[in-house]
Amino acid sequence: MPHIIVQMFPGRDEASKKELAEKLAGLTAETLGLSQSAVSVTVEEVAREEWKDRVYRRLREDKNLLVPPGYEM
Repeated sequence: MPHIIVQMFPGRDEASKKELAEKLAGLTAETLGLSQSAVSVTVEEVAREEWKDRVYRRLREDKNLLVPPGYEM
């Protein structure tokens, strides 16, 4: 079933990350007509200095990217 990976800079508290994950799982389940228990979410913190190499470059090459970043690096 769907698995969502959220990559973000470090610094947000666990409660905020948990709330985000639960909301994403709920919206995904609702949109796809699934039980929320069918959806999983991972939150991965990526250091700001590693973002370009670990995330941004890969996004720019991803042919399945449906919502591209609105920033340049």
